Amino acid sequence: MKVTASKSIPHRPEVTAAIDLPFFMPRRPRFLQELVVVPFKDELIIEGTERPQTINAPLPDSIVPDLMRLMNGKRTFDELLAALPGASAEDLLETISSLYRWGLVEDAAADPELEFSNVETLAFLRRYVGVTRSNRSGGEAYDRLRESEVLVFDSDDALDGAARLQALLAKVGVGRVVPLRRMLPPRLSLSVAQSMAVSVSLRGEDCEWHRKLDDWCFERRLPWLRIVVSPDENCADFGPLFDGERTPCFRCFQQVHSITGGSGRALAENRLGIEAHFWMGMAAAEITYCLTRICPLATERAIERYDLNQQTSRRLHLLRVPGCLRCRPPARLQGTGDRAENIIGEMDSAAVFEEYVALSSRPRIPFTVQQDYALISSALAKQAKRMPNCTHVPLRRTLSGLERPALEIFHESVVGQRHAITVDELSTVLMTTAGLRDVEPGAQQVQRWSATAGNLGSVELFLVVRHVEGLAPGLYFYESSQHRLAFFQQRGSE
Repeated sequence: MKVTASKSIPHRPEVTAAIDLPFFMPRRPRFLQELVVVPFKDELIIEGTERPQTINAPLPDSIVPDLMRLMNGKRTFDELLAALPGASAEDLLETISSLYRWGLVEDAAADPELEFSNVETLAFLRRYVGVTRSNRSGGEAYDRLRESEVLVFDSDDALDGAARLQALLAKVGVGRVVPLRRMLPPRLSLSVAQSMAVSVSLRGEDCEWHRKLDDWCFERRLPWLRIVVSPDENCADFGPLFDGERTPCFRCFQQVHSITGGSGRALAENRLGIEAHFWMGMAAAEITYCLTRICPLATERAIERYDLNQQTSRRLHLLRVPGCLRCRPPARLQGTGDRAENIIGEMDSAAVFEEYVALSSRPRIPFTVQQDYALISSALAKQAKRMPNCTHVPLRRTLSGLERPALEIFHESVVGQRHAITVDELSTVLMTTAGLRDVEPGAQQVQRWSATAGNLGSVELFLVVRHVEGLAPGLYFYESSQHRLAFFQQRGSE
């Protein structure tokens, strides 16, 4: 048997922070000190995130308690590894990645260098950074909030809801809040890209005004949030968040979900003031979610309608009404420039059903995020299943010239073979089928020896070994990233 070494099959280097950390691995991990961690028997109970979590961490074997203490946002992966001499690089990598994925760790490297004026807002954003994973840290989400702008429209001078909302948004940390009452400036220039508007109506809805506001925001590609409390109908609407690129227009909403009446008596004047405080707080929270992308929105392509007397609510979905000149124009009017509001007649029930069950469209992905997704895809392509608790049999990273076709090696009966298959022969077969050809740290694309059309990323090879020279009979798993066999079950040779 001829053995030829290949220069393109280098030995895989050790795990280091510089070359082998996954994209979703924090560069300077920080365990969230804002959480409550309670030891209980062999577990750690953690409270403060989206939901309570428990971690199995039996002492003294587990590195999790010491790792939580060491992850202060100042140490890199290599420094953490040096501070935990009893931990292996692979175990530490998996532990930090899991904690980061569960929302218990943030990447302090993503924090801006500026100071944070509202520590309470920062603490909240840190605790919920793992809900949507749109931010690598709470500081990054806070920076989005600080660089944003909100236009506040209000038609209720007596209740002064806009002033309350403006004060709340400024306290939360929104960079710029502009009260406009009912003005629609024709040449208003937005100072930042992260902008939105909110309309507050605490004494019923002026539909004509909202139609004008919807057109004004649509021309400027500005999303706007609708908050309406109608005392006469004893009803309150929270949402929707209108966005010209993603949601139907206000006219479609008005035709399908207009407020027609409520139940019971109307709200008293003193109770209306209390309700105003509550709805302004709800609006401030939703605006914060929208600007920071920290949590899913309750008003995204939907509306929460509350019966203020019975203390109940309904979730109503939006749809594009057939015949609306903006959302779903008829074929004979498309491109004519006709500005008539609509020619809506009867609505087809099939169209209504399709709009209700359809998935909400997502905003366009920025170019920088597309680059991040490309890095994530590359990292996932290089990942492979491992069995770290099994006994491993390393295989030689050399190509051995086979003296017979590979398929014949497995199809010949054991009795008819002159000699058993060797480990080197098996290594060559595994490498040239599912093995990695290029494992260089800087490689952007995974290359294999066999033509796979990109479909072998999730293939798992298990071997039933009966007669292989140098291997004990049993079940093995092939770890392609390390080019080795994991022995996990012993079996007889028959």
